[in-house]
Amino acid sequence: MWVILYDEGMYPSGSSSGQVVAEDPPFRTRGLVCVDRDEAEPGREVRGVRIGSDDEPGLAPGQNLVAVVRRKRNGHRLAVIDRAARPGYSYIHGLHFVENDPPRHADRREVGENHPPAADILNPEAVVCFQRQRDFNYLEARHLWEDAKVGFAGIDIAEMHYNALITEGDFPKEAEPAVATLAKAKRVIQWEGGMADEELVERVNRVIEPDVEVTPSAPHLRVRHLRKDETEYYLLFNEGAGSLEFQLKLAAPGTRILMDPTLPCHEVLPNGASVVLAPHALRVLAVARL
Repeated sequence: MWVILYDEGMYPSGSSSGQVVAEDPPFRTRGLVCVDRDEAEPGREVRGVRIGSDDEPGLAPGQNLVAVVRRKRNGHRLAVIDRAARPGYSYIHGLHFVENDPPRHADRREVGENHPPAADILNPEAVVCFQRQRDFNYLEARHLWEDAKVGFAGIDIAEMHYNALITEGDFPKEAEPAVATLAKAKRVIQWEGGMADEELVERVNRVIEPDVEVTPSAPHLRVRHLRKDETEYYLLFNEGAGSLEFQLKLAAPGTRILMDPTLPCHEVLPNGASVVLAPHALRVLAVARL
């Protein structure tokens, strides 16, 4: 059994409920398997790897031989192979329940779940797929009539405010009043099949002014915006293996102070000045409102 700590299941940076793998099957989660060459029978398949007549692993497309090592206790030759997880063996447990808010069973058995395939979030091409989407949250349609406050300014729910609603296809009849209110305020964005990514982003930008704009484009940059009292904080993280240098255009005005959380120092960052991030480096940009 493979156990992976995973906190991105429903987000576009994760498997997005199976949509990432559906777009491109090679994005499926990968793992390592171990084949005992001294026990495997020629012509058989062991853990998804075909064994040849000479007891060598017959690697299929997408499979890679990582190493051949000796087992200490008996000297057997072990082939370690990197391959995609087989269908049904790679899904995120505890996210995709068949029922809404299912109660725990009295016998403590798990409740029914759907099993959309998990994605390989370390695959560089998969990361490009995730980066085509603007940051957003999923909202079950029932919240539009059950517990969300919907008005001309947008949607308020669970202490969060959303400026627009992106819809795909039809929605329940109970949601019609809420959607009509948002549509009058021009806060409904209809996603259409075959729509180019640039068109969707442009429609979002017409409704919501970008909070952060990065020049030049930096696909490996992650930005998290938090507000505390009168100060805006931007967490800047470089997920890539190369250095980044970029300028930031922020919606929040004020004096910019760049901090390295690992060092007891900071610097004032003039407007228009570049930020440089080493690979996997984190910086905090504080903007004190004038």
